[in-house]
Amino acid sequence: TALAIYETYPNPAEMALSNNQLGNSIVELGRYFEATEYYRRSLGLCQTHNIINADLEGSILNNLALALGHIGDYQEQKRILEFLLKCYEETFGPAHIEVAITTNNLAICYTATAEYE
Repeated sequence: TALAIYETYPNPAEMALSNNQLGNSIVELGRYFEATEYYRRSLGLCQTHNIINADLEGSILNNLALALGHIGDYQEQKRILEFLLKCYEETFGPAHIEVAITTNNLAICYTATAEYE
Protein backbone atom coordinates (compact mmCIF):
# COMPACT_ATOMS: atom_id res chain seq x y z
CA THR A 1 0.00 0.00 0.00
CA ALA A 2 0.97 3.62 -0.23
CA LEU A 3 1.34 3.79 3.55
CA ALA A 4 3.77 0.85 3.58
CA ILE A 5 5.92 2.57 0.97
CA TYR A 6 5.73 5.89 2.79
CA GLU A 7 6.78 4.22 6.06
CA THR A 8 10.19 3.55 4.53
CA TYR A 9 10.65 7.33 4.24
CA PRO A 10 13.38 8.33 6.69
CA ASN A 11 11.53 11.20 8.41
CA PRO A 12 9.74 9.92 11.53
CA ALA A 13 8.26 13.36 12.31
CA GLU A 14 6.47 13.39 8.96
CA MET A 15 5.33 9.80 9.53
CA ALA A 16 3.92 10.78 12.93
CA LEU A 17 2.06 13.70 11.35
CA SER A 18 0.78 11.51 8.51
CA ASN A 19 -0.50 8.84 10.90
CA ASN A 20 -2.30 11.51 12.91
CA GLN A 21 -3.90 12.85 9.71
CA LEU A 22 -4.86 9.33 8.61
CA GLY A 23 -6.49 8.80 11.99
CA ASN A 24 -8.47 12.00 11.47
CA SER A 25 -9.64 10.81 8.05
CA ILE A 26 -10.68 7.45 9.45
CA VAL A 27 -12.62 9.18 12.24
CA GLU A 28 -14.57 11.03 9.53
CA LEU A 29 -15.63 7.60 8.24
CA GLY A 30 -16.85 6.65 11.71
CA ARG A 31 -14.18 3.96 12.20
CA TYR A 32 -13.06 5.14 15.63
CA PHE A 33 -11.32 1.98 16.84
CA GLU A 34 -9.21 1.84 13.69
CA ALA A 35 -8.35 5.53 14.10
CA THR A 36 -7.00 4.88 17.60
CA GLU A 37 -4.43 2.53 16.07
CA TYR A 38 -3.11 5.33 13.84
CA TYR A 39 -3.00 7.78 16.74
CA ARG A 40 -1.13 5.26 18.90
CA ARG A 41 1.32 4.59 16.06
CA SER A 42 1.86 8.32 15.73
CA LEU A 43 2.55 8.67 19.45
CA GLY A 44 4.90 5.71 19.29
CA LEU A 45 6.89 7.38 16.53
CA CYS A 46 7.18 10.55 18.60
CA GLN A 47 8.43 8.61 21.61
CA THR A 48 10.72 6.18 19.76
CA HIS A 49 12.42 8.90 17.73
CA ASN A 50 12.45 11.56 20.47
CA ILE A 51 10.34 13.92 18.39
CA ILE A 52 9.88 17.03 20.52
CA ASN A 53 6.86 18.79 19.07
CA ALA A 54 4.32 19.82 21.70
CA ASP A 55 1.75 20.90 19.11
CA LEU A 56 1.88 17.55 17.31
CA GLU A 57 1.81 15.49 20.49
CA GLY A 58 -1.02 17.57 21.91
CA SER A 59 -3.00 17.13 18.72
CA ILE A 60 -2.40 13.37 18.66
CA LEU A 61 -3.39 12.96 22.32
CA ASN A 62 -6.53 15.05 21.88
CA ASN A 63 -7.53 13.13 18.75
CA LEU A 64 -6.87 9.80 20.48
CA ALA A 65 -8.94 10.85 23.49
CA LEU A 66 -11.87 11.90 21.31
CA ALA A 67 -11.78 8.62 19.36
CA LEU A 68 -11.66 6.67 22.64
CA GLY A 69 -14.76 8.53 23.78
CA HIS A 70 -16.57 7.46 20.64
CA ILE A 71 -15.82 3.79 21.33
CA GLY A 72 -16.78 4.12 25.00
CA ASP A 73 -13.32 3.81 26.58
CA TYR A 74 -13.98 6.68 28.95
CA GLN A 75 -11.39 5.70 31.57
CA GLU A 76 -8.55 5.91 29.05
CA GLN A 77 -10.06 9.05 27.54
CA LYS A 78 -10.20 10.66 30.96
CA ARG A 79 -6.62 9.65 31.78
CA ILE A 80 -5.31 11.16 28.53
CA LEU A 81 -7.32 14.37 28.84
CA GLU A 82 -6.28 14.92 32.47
CA PHE A 83 -2.62 14.43 31.47
CA LEU A 84 -3.02 16.77 28.50
CA LEU A 85 -4.76 19.41 30.62
CA LYS A 86 -1.91 19.34 33.15
CA CYS A 87 0.66 19.71 30.35
CA TYR A 88 -1.21 22.60 28.76
CA GLU A 89 -1.70 24.41 32.08
CA GLU A 90 2.01 24.07 32.91
CA THR A 91 3.08 25.15 29.42
CA PHE A 92 0.60 27.90 28.59
CA GLY A 93 -1.06 28.92 31.85
CA PRO A 94 -4.74 28.62 32.77
CA ALA A 95 -6.11 31.21 30.32
CA HIS A 96 -4.90 29.57 27.08
CA ILE A 97 -7.33 28.31 24.41
CA GLU A 98 -5.87 24.77 24.52
CA VAL A 99 -6.61 24.64 28.25
CA ALA A 100 -10.20 25.72 27.56
CA ILE A 101 -10.68 23.17 24.77
CA THR A 102 -9.21 20.33 26.82
CA THR A 103 -11.29 21.31 29.86
CA ASN A 104 -14.39 21.21 27.67
CA ASN A 105 -13.47 17.79 26.29
CA LEU A 106 -12.86 16.53 29.82
CA ALA A 107 -16.26 17.86 30.91
CA ILE A 108 -17.88 15.92 28.07
CA CYS A 109 -16.05 12.80 29.25
CA TYR A 110 -17.21 13.37 32.84
CA THR A 111 -20.77 13.81 31.62
CA ALA A 112 -20.62 10.56 29.65
CA THR A 113 -19.53 8.72 32.79
CA ALA A 114 -21.96 10.60 35.08
CA GLU A 115 -19.10 12.20 37.06
CA TYR A 116 -20.74 15.51 37.79
CA GLU A 117 -18.52 16.69 40.64
